[in-house]
This record gives sequence, C-alpha cells and structure tokens, in this order.
Amino acid sequence: MLLLPQVLYCLTLSWRLAAIAEGGASSAFRVLGALFVLVAVLPVIFLGGGVPALAGPSYALAALSLIALTVCCFLFGSRSWATSPSD
Repeated sequence: MLLLPQVLYCLTLSWRLAAIAEGGASSAFRVLGALFVLVAVLPVIFLGGGVPALAGPSYALAALSLIALTVCCFLFGSRSWATSPSD
C-alpha cells in the first residue's frame, strides 16, 4: 500500500504533467490524477468506515495507478513538450 506522501507526490506529478502535456497525453495524466485521488480516499473509507470489502480493490487500484503513471511517463517521455524546458 502506498503511503499518503507518495500518493500526494504522484497526484501532483500527474496534475503538473497534465498541465504541460498536449493532446491525449493531457487526458491520460488527468485520469491518473483522478485515480490517485481515489487511492488517497479509499483507505479512509475502508479503515475508518469499517468497510473491509474495499481493502483488496484499494490495494489493486494503488498498484495499477502507480504502474500506469510509470508507463505513461515512459510512453510520453520523448514528446517535445516533455523534453524541452518551458520558461
């Protein structure tokens, strides 16, 4: 399970990349940002709310979101907006 600082870092990274990305990459990073919001909220629901059935899906969503962010960073890393510094 990801810790909250890791989730917030990935959320911030997704939103910042969505802001500078072009086309479909922007949408992909926005969706990833929404997934990381869910990753941050689901443990509060299943631990604090007493819904243990959400434990498994929460772990799976955390792992898949992190893998998807890594894949998107490598997939879109060679684009012009990703390689040139913006001033």
